Amino acid sequence: MNKRDLPFKIRILSLILISVMAVIAANVIIYQNIGYNQKTQAVYAQSTEFPELVVRKEIVKENRSYAKTEVQINETFTLLVTIKNIGNAPAYNVTVNDTFFPEWVFEPLTELILPSFWKIDNNTQVSFGFTFIAKKTGLYTFKPAKVVYWSQPTNNPNAQKYVTYSSKAILEVSPLPPETTPLFTLFQEGLTGISLLVTLLLIFYIISLLLSKTPKPQAATKK
Repeated sequence: MNKRDLPFKIRILSLILISVMAVIAANVIIYQNIGYNQKTQAVYAQSTEFPELVVRKEIVKENRSYAKTEVQINETFTLLVTIKNIGNAPAYNVTVNDTFFPEWVFEPLTELILPSFWKIDNNTQVSFGFTFIAKKTGLYTFKPAKVVYWSQPTNNPNAQKYVTYSSKAILEVSPLPPETTPLFTLFQEGLTGISLLVTLLLIFYIISLLLSKTPKPQAATKK
């Protein structure tokens, strides 16, 4: 081999090696970018799916729900709470915090135990309620309930916490109306009074007739 050809061949080999390394480095960079884009898209897709709870508190009486209504004292009503998931992902570990009036204001007929829900699917709603007897007149506002929920089970480190509040409900407790006597009852009572009066007058008339027919004692004649 000609010694003068060695530097030329070395240069050729060096160029080939450099080209190969450049191609490998370019492929690594491309694959890294593809992986990064895929991860970014996955994170973005995950961030656009989240639960959203809407909580409504209402007063139920006579099978109808009201945000504001009125009952009479000693009347029974139900405090209803409805939780609906309008998001596009389930809500997990849903807890409810709420307060109640004293028993001398509203006497509970059911246990005042607030529920919790492990999972509420999207486009799904759950409800719970408590029944009371109104014991004191006045205007009362049932304050919003606090609801805490998560995007994943709480043992998942990627779980996102959410907090929302229900609407409030207003209830007015009015006293009982004064007792009213129906017109027919008054008419009956009037007839009874008139009958009694006629009966008494008739008795007096009979007595007067008897007294008028009683012979009067005659005076003794002198002989």
